[in-house]
Amino acid sequence: MSAASSSSSVILVTGANKGIGFALVSALLERDDRAKVVMACRSAARGKQALEELPEAYQARIFMLEMDVASPSSVSQAHKVLAESSDYTPLTGIINNAGVGFGKSVEETCATNFWGTKRVCETFMPLLVDGGRVVNIASASGPNYLSRCGDETRIQQLTDKNVTLDTIEQVYAEGLPSDQLGDAYGFSKSLVNAYTRYLSNKTKTKPQDNIIVNSCTPGYILTDMTRGMGATNDPEKGVKAPMHLLFTEQDSIGRGWYYGSDCARSPLDEYREPGSKPYEDEEGC
Repeated sequence: MSAASSSSSVILVTGANKGIGFALVSALLERDDRAKVVMACRSAARGKQALEELPEAYQARIFMLEMDVASPSSVSQAHKVLAESSDYTPLTGIINNAGVGFGKSVEETCATNFWGTKRVCETFMPLLVDGGRVVNIASASGPNYLSRCGDETRIQQLTDKNVTLDTIEQVYAEGLPSDQLGDAYGFSKSLVNAYTRYLSNKTKTKPQDNIIVNSCTPGYILTDMTRGMGATNDPEKGVKAPMHLLFTEQDSIGRGWYYGSDCARSPLDEYREPGSKPYEDEEGC
């Protein structure tokens, strides 16, 4: 059994004071009475308020960490604070949940959704144990964006099994055509999926080659981000796929894959309906 699936898990969750992040904190602590959570929140005040909404028994196993993933200095300072805590390090898992939604510019959206995810991975992965897990929260908006973008070169670049960081950053720099600016959110999540694959490939060549990196969509969940947009599923329903990627045996979940909300592998460039046949690439896996 891997370290990430043991009963003494220590999981860092970003964007943890509300929505899916808050539901994940509760689910992790409920799953095992020895589990610990690093509850990373952009606002310390809102984080403290959220903490007080949890049972006292849960509060005793939470490390509150102020961190704005869009700010390099904030992430650096948060790492310094956490690294000094022997009770909450090493980590067994990282869930990159922090994100912003629709209606923002490409730069503002990617600052949190893509660059923030990348920044947290680069900064906190050295704190992971052998066998640790990284789960990047993506969205069906990523595959939906690629399926309709009409740019075959971009599709190939962001679905390449051997995608490089240079390519991902090049695609970001190219941005979106003016008539596609409403796709900033989906664009940012397609970058997250590509980065997940890149990072997974990179860990295979490092001493920490037992770290498992995957991404998933939590589903269409009612949060502040989706309020008024037809979402009806409670945040508690959004924890299924992330928890699956954290605790399922290593041989069963692959590396660098993107999963649907039903915990089945999904393609990067088209939407797969939950409950339908899992995606298989050209190698049949």
